Amino acid sequence: MKKKITFIIISATLLLVCSCTDLKNKADKKEIVSEVIKVNDEKDRGKTIASDIFPLFDFIKLETNDEAIFGNIERIIFYNDRIFILDSEVAGNAQSFDRSGKYITTVGGKGKGPGEIIYPMDFYIDTLKKTINILDMGTSIKVYSLATDCFEILNSSEIPATIGSFKTAPLPDNKRAFITGGKNPELCIADKSFKNLDFYFPYTSRKFSILLREGLNYGNKNVIFRRYANDTIYNLSEGKPTPYRVFDFNQPVSYNELVNLSESAQNEMLTKYSLINLYFESDSQFYLKYSINSKEFFYLRNPKGEIYHFSKEKINNDLFGTKNLYCIGVDQYTKSFVFMITPSYLLKLVQTKPESLHPESINKLNQLHLKEDDNYVLVMLKM
Repeated sequence: MKKKITFIIISATLLLVCSCTDLKNKADKKEIVSEVIKVNDEKDRGKTIASDIFPLFDFIKLETNDEAIFGNIERIIFYNDRIFILDSEVAGNAQSFDRSGKYITTVGGKGKGPGEIIYPMDFYIDTLKKTINILDMGTSIKVYSLATDCFEILNSSEIPATIGSFKTAPLPDNKRAFITGGKNPELCIADKSFKNLDFYFPYTSRKFSILLREGLNYGNKNVIFRRYANDTIYNLSEGKPTPYRVFDFNQPVSYNELVNLSESAQNEMLTKYSLINLYFESDSQFYLKYSINSKEFFYLRNPKGEIYHFSKEKINNDLFGTKNLYCIGVDQYTKSFVFMITPSYLLKLVQTKPESLHPESINKLNQLHLKEDDNYVLVMLKM
């Protein structure tokens, strides 16, 4: 009987240890991370002027024509002298532009034929092989050559249904990372042949397992992954998720404890909990957007290590007007954070509230000769 009780205790202990799947738990401070950033409770949320944060800025007007029409920019990647954007809904393809915004060509036609795309969900560029890889319908990867602007189709790989991916990024040793959308855990790392699949971070409740916007991105020296309602940024560059940068919000409970609460307790706690919405980095500088009970805040660090911490309501955007400083990517060549804005908004702003804009911003916008129905304008901000 004593042996049986001992076995049950040991089994229960092993089960408890194995169930702790989150790599960051505030109850266990033994995790090794490269940097812990304490986000002040006081939150320096004074009125902040955009041109003070981003002293260098520019605008890129993306050309509009019969072939270059898109409704949104879901992914943007800068590669050498090219800009690649993805729009799943309207254009249904990836398009390339030069650095001045001139349209070059479209990658892959829409359809079910060889080299065509049914529904592009994400893409990445393999800088070593000089290819553009498009995730189509979450079921295949279409690989196109970057040797010329013809973007010749090279091959197509079927993705196992067990992955159910909607986001992807390249990893060393011909591996790929996927954010899954099915019943499997949130992150999958697969080899080239898809014979070896490693899953991480099992789904919990739908409250904490929602589809992430830019939860997986790359372009810097790191491939980074973040989870919803978690305060840890993971580095995937070594082929597995490693805690890399932790934002310590001094939360009332840890992520693991929050997930294990009842639904009513979760709802109450989430009104006090800091939830990371967006994260991008370029070398030592980073952009972080988080929210507390639907109120939005920004936490930025420039190359000098200076911190800008402010609420959405307190920003005085004298560069392009809107308080919605929603970053869509990073240009690693110029070290700029990238935003987008509609021409109609900019035109109205220049015409009705020119005094709200920085003089240099007005000068740059006037040189673009915008029309209301033009494609989005890219805003390049450098700290």
